[in-house]
Amino acid sequence: MAHRIVLKDVDAGYGAVRVLHRVCLEVREGETVVLLGTNGNGKSTVMKCLMGLVQVDAGEVFLETDGQRDPATAAAPVGRQHERWGAADAGRGPRPHVRP
Repeated sequence: MAHRIVLKDVDAGYGAVRVLHRVCLEVREGETVVLLGTNGNGKSTVMKCLMGLVQVDAGEVFLETDGQRDPATAAAPVGRQHERWGAADAGRGPRPHVRP
């Protein structure tokens, strides 16, 4: 079974501040990926989009298995993808300052 996580032409940000502009990323099963950049370049925002903690304004974020998108993941409401993908928030609990 082949898996991949895909961000396709993603735009996202916080209120009027746009942080991600048409970001594309594909991570295939078994790959290790590192996001590098100086402060303020969107590394954390990419991860928050993957976990559903930040609303994607344009583009797509999905999990694909054997060429088929996981419909439960694709339809998961903001803030719930991490439950399907097995991500955690390091025990910090709810963060009211992060809004969908």
